[in-house]
Amino acid sequence: MNKRKLSVIGGLLLIVISVVVSLKFMKPPEGQRRGMPGATKLNDVKVVRTSVVKNQDVSSSVPVTGKLEAKNKIEIFAEVSGVMLVGNKEFKEGAFFSKGEVLVRLDDSEERLDLLAQKSNVLNQVTQILPEIKIDYSESASEWIDYVDNFDINAPLPPLPKPRNEQEKYFFAAQNVYNLYYSIKSAESRLGKYTIIAPYSGVLTEATINPGTLVRTGQKLGEFINPTVYEMEVAVSLKESDFVKVGDLVRLQSADVNGEWTGKIIRVGNKIDPNTQTLKAYLQVNGRGLKEGMYLKGNINADVINDALEIPRKLLVNDRELFVVQDSLMVSKVVEIVKMNDETAIVRGLEDGTKIISETVAGAYDGMKVKSYN
Repeated sequence: MNKRKLSVIGGLLLIVISVVVSLKFMKPPEGQRRGMPGATKLNDVKVVRTSVVKNQDVSSSVPVTGKLEAKNKIEIFAEVSGVMLVGNKEFKEGAFFSKGEVLVRLDDSEERLDLLAQKSNVLNQVTQILPEIKIDYSESASEWIDYVDNFDINAPLPPLPKPRNEQEKYFFAAQNVYNLYYSIKSAESRLGKYTIIAPYSGVLTEATINPGTLVRTGQKLGEFINPTVYEMEVAVSLKESDFVKVGDLVRLQSADVNGEWTGKIIRVGNKIDPNTQTLKAYLQVNGRGLKEGMYLKGNINADVINDALEIPRKLLVNDRELFVVQDSLMVSKVVEIVKMNDETAIVRGLEDGTKIISETVAGAYDGMKVKSYN
């Protein structure tokens, strides 16, 4: 019996000691019992960080990225057939040509001789009918005599004298003069295609032929660009398209090359890509260090948004509300979302002086008691 009593008493003592120890660990530290910051009692007021609203003009920006392409860029094709001749400069990738210099010259000797033969025919035809002109069309005779006297077979064919009336026009048409004239003008135009001239100062970025190569009609010979002015095509999301307009400036950087360049929007597309819901905008960029095919990224300096506030996106609740402090209570307030950026949002609808909670609060709810500090 004594052993049983001792066991019961020992068990009771063990239970009492366990309860005392548990209460000791559950009891808040002395500092917290006295109401120091960081109290965790259920009836304590939550301390939150706040900021005071001051609406102002907010500069908005739109992030963009794209690849540079030369604004002035041509693909060189042959319109006639012939053997490529050696030029003053090598037709090689990277070669620079000034405006007006010869890019490609093909052998045109056969075409040139044929043209001279046609010019001789028209001179012969006009000379044969000159006596008739002097008799039947004496008023025009002096013009045709001057035409024959000044005829230079090696120079471009000059325009024919204009007929004074319908009868005179029909006479020259019947003598095949007009047919010969326009055949020669066509041949002159064709002869000019044997020489390809640089339309502007630039660089060859592609060359597919060498001197002595037989070039065929329609064959691609190379690619020629102006390396001083570039265009960049960028995609702008539909929700940000209202903030982008022609004339906006863009600050651009490269991930691989040091430096910063300024571009300007010169065109904005009007067709939406159904897959990405974006519009195309086109920037003009120039400056040192830029190359064809180079990737750049930057921000469009879009419109200034008046009477607005820029806040971190993480503060938004349900993508359209903010928590504010009113009478020591946390209250959610619906705001107008003017523009969403990657990390921030530009909003309207808050009065100056309103205290907004500027940090995320775990377990926040309408009516929660809070104490704010700036």
